Amino acid sequence: VNAEEALTKAHKSNPEEALAALELSKIYAKKGMADNAAALLSKTLEKHPENHGVLLEYSKLLFAKGDSESSEKLLLKAKELAPGDPETVFLLSESLSENRKFREAQKELLLALKLNAPHTEKIYALLSDAFRMTGDTEKAEEYLEKAAQSGAGDDTIAAEHAKILYEKGEYKKAAASFEKLLEKNPESSELNGFLAKIYTNEGDYEKAEKYLLKLNRILPDDIKARYSLISVYLKLDKKFEAEKLYKELEEKDNTDARAIMGLCAMYTASRNFEKAEEYFKKLIKLNPAKPEFRYGLAKIYIHTKNTDAAAAELKNTLELDRENHEAFYELGKLYARLVKYEEAEKALKSAIELRPEKTRYRFSLALLLHEQVKYEEARKEYEECLKKEPENPEIHFHLGFMHHEQGNYKEAKKYFETAEKIDPDYHNKIEERKNR
Repeated sequence: VNAEEALTKAHKSNPEEALAALELSKIYAKKGMADNAAALLSKTLEKHPENHGVLLEYSKLLFAKGDSESSEKLLLKAKELAPGDPETVFLLSESLSENRKFREAQKELLLALKLNAPHTEKIYALLSDAFRMTGDTEKAEEYLEKAAQSGAGDDTIAAEHAKILYEKGEYKKAAASFEKLLEKNPESSELNGFLAKIYTNEGDYEKAEKYLLKLNRILPDDIKARYSLISVYLKLDKKFEAEKLYKELEEKDNTDARAIMGLCAMYTASRNFEKAEEYFKKLIKLNPAKPEFRYGLAKIYIHTKNTDAAAAELKNTLELDRENHEAFYELGKLYARLVKYEEAEKALKSAIELRPEKTRYRFSLALLLHEQVKYEEARKEYEECLKKEPENPEIHFHLGFMHHEQGNYKEAKKYFETAEKIDPDYHNKIEERKNR
């Protein structure tokens, strides 16, 4: 209290001086007045942008508040001013680790060891974590052992060891360790998050849901945790819960394309085409230049038999993306239904040109040519299809009928028999077609 009073007087008498402001901010921080400390340091930094002490103290406050990105920027500047300062290097490595820049963190942590920085046990633990995250589990175990020898707490060691087991794919052992640690710290977002990932990977979605619900309660603003829970809900066929979460995310941020896309997919799958159309239009409004959004809306119009709108959106898709073979294919089928044979043929040939390995594209073209009584061209396309899918009874069936229509009954019989041999159900299908 006396220190605060004295420092406040000193700061008021000379507000341009950095030292009093810096020391006063430390008092504020000790009293739990983090916002006051941050405001004072921010103001001081405007006047003294090169003050190493202010940069360091402000970076610590920001890191504690969860803003590790801003903390990293300040520490990079602080390191330029004092490249050999062990505390600066250690704090920078901590921020880099938090920001998942693990290779950069490794470099700074090894430098911190050379500079005899404090918190050796924490440096070793962070090095273990950084090597684990870059796939070097051998180095991770080596530094974890050093962390234990340097006096790192049993729980820290156990947590890091569990993470290494997780990276090795030893999920059952990792889960057992995390669950034991969770008994001591049930509100740990990290532990709940790891357990959720393990059980998701293992396909135990009920358990994954349990930990994700806890994680979402602990971190209500964590978007990644929200989407992980949605993914598990969909695996468990809990469509109502998934839809509710998607809508919450969209209401919170109506520019969240991922949430809107999720709703589009859900409504399309449940054949609620009216709702699907509504949300695809929202996506297009957000980004009219995205061909996949246009194509999604076109597919809805195809389902609802709104052929004019479907054709328009397929054309819009192709204006934005001339490589979209699926759009050419759908446009070809649409024109075929509208008896616009020339346009249909052109679109299907474009689809085949882009993806010659897609048998269904070529088969649709064969059917179209067959319908127009272009027998020779149709035969070539059917035979190309058979080269890729010789066991497809539908191709044999249609090729047989093309020969039947031309009076080549012997040839037709050969294809009919092959279709029946592959799938006996084709016998009735062939007889019905002959009678018709």
